[in-house]
Amino acid sequence: MDLNGNVVGEYNFLEEKKIPGGKEYLVSVKLRVKKFIPTEAQVVFKVSIQTKDGKLIGQVPLSLLDGNVPTKIIAPGTFNGTGKIIIRNSDLLKGYHLSDIFVIHIFP
Repeated sequence: MDLNGNVVGEYNFLEEKKIPGGKEYLVSVKLRVKKFIPTEAQVVFKVSIQTKDGKLIGQVPLSLLDGNVPTKIIAPGTFNGTGKIIIRNSDLLKGYHLSDIFVIHIFP
């Protein structure tokens, strides 16, 4: 989400582990609200999964685990937390597998 440059999400991958039929990623999440816009916009983190050539092959949610990252933007500030991403082969377009993943983008 980038409401005229006023809301910026940043992330960093902390851990990756294999789970049955997929992978699980632990990420740190930072949401910077530079200027409050009185819209109470919902904050929903989505994860797009792409191949090396940039083809979108799947999309999954990011589950917030802890921290103070809001679900609605109601004030300016910097909000930090951790989240979990689970990607299974069944989340990808037919014919693609976890080995085809090259880029994972997280955006609020």
